[in-house]
Amino acid sequence: MKYICRECGQEIPDDAEFCYGCGALKKTAMAIDDTGVPVNEKSGVCPHCGFENKEGDAFCASCGKPIAPMMTAQVMIQRKLTTRDKIAIGLAVVPGIFSVFGLGHLVMKKYSRAFLYMAISAIWIYLYLFYIRTTGSMFFLWLMFEFFIYFRQSMEVIGLVYFKGPDNKRGP
Repeated sequence: MKYICRECGQEIPDDAEFCYGCGALKKTAMAIDDTGVPVNEKSGVCPHCGFENKEGDAFCASCGKPIAPMMTAQVMIQRKLTTRDKIAIGLAVVPGIFSVFGLGHLVMKKYSRAFLYMAISAIWIYLYLFYIRTTGSMFFLWLMFEFFIYFRQSMEVIGLVYFKGPDNKRGP
């Protein structure tokens, strides 16, 4: 069973009495079983302060906040980034500033998408060096389109890193 902090979303180790991220008490944390489903909590325990109230009380006798059994839906679970995830994000963001796109996709093993963005990069750099002037409205449109490609490919890699499918594989 895991305990997830209601304040910051970090996992609290079994041997700890409080969250190492924010200092909240472990007794206020949400219990989750090994499949990731919240465990039915004891009714009457305040999710805010951990005070054990009488069963059926609507408000905490200690802090006065409402005791709601549906508080579990409000917690967002954070997952730890692996080294591969950090490299993928770095290679999507940093070289993208210099119009080199697709490297983060390579790290995430999305080869067709990576080669698409790398082809866009090659065409982009070729046109910039030989045909686009550095002044005027055409240059402004050029920069806007470049920013769009940069933003899109960066968000795709971030989506691949943070969102996993139900079979525990990376996104589409």
